[in-house]
Amino acid sequence: KVLTNVSFPVVVDSTSTTAKRGVNYELLDSVAVFLAGDTLDTIRLRVIQDNVYSDTLRVRLSLKPDVSSGIRVVNPSAITVSILNTDAPPRISFQDTLVTVREGDTTLFVVLLLDKLSYKQVVGSVGVVGGSALSGINYQFASTGFSFPPMTTRVVLPLRLLDDHKYGPNRDLVLSWISFQDSSSVGFDPVKNHEHVLIQESDARPVMAFQKDSIVVQIG
Repeated sequence: KVLTNVSFPVVVDSTSTTAKRGVNYELLDSVAVFLAGDTLDTIRLRVIQDNVYSDTLRVRLSLKPDVSSGIRVVNPSAITVSILNTDAPPRISFQDTLVTVREGDTTLFVVLLLDKLSYKQVVGSVGVVGGSALSGINYQFASTGFSFPPMTTRVVLPLRLLDDHKYGPNRDLVLSWISFQDSSSVGFDPVKNHEHVLIQESDARPVMAFQKDSIVVQIG
């Protein structure tokens, strides 16, 4: 106990804090004040519901003594507040479930979406899981990998459609998920979990003709 009022500034240790002030929490008291004879004070920290998926976030608070008072701060002079995540992970989906294109040397952009924001990066890959189109003949992926940086909800994968210059039936391919770097960080849309690309034939039909319009045959 002391006979005079004592105050201790409360500061956030930025090197050990992952939560964002004003987004995940608000420090309502920035100074601990002990009135003469008091041995207890309460520091209030309000947790903000942000609806953004994340790992456990932490706030590290430290007491800084008033040097002029001559009162020391002893351990524990800091405390870590852990904010547990209660939000469900974002669900990934294809923007389109059916796309119809003409055969030709052009690029189709496959759009992937997350239905909500996430503090965690979502990394994965897509692949062809069905269809009659042939890689290197009817289509070509520059890369099947994708990455949603934190706090983004849209990425684009370029898919190159090739012209084989041969008449044939329409071709198609079905895209879906192949793998994720961290499957616990993402959920899946049960309806838009694939994209069906129908490639309509654009080459002209072959024309049949006799090689010559007349033949002379000698008998005997």
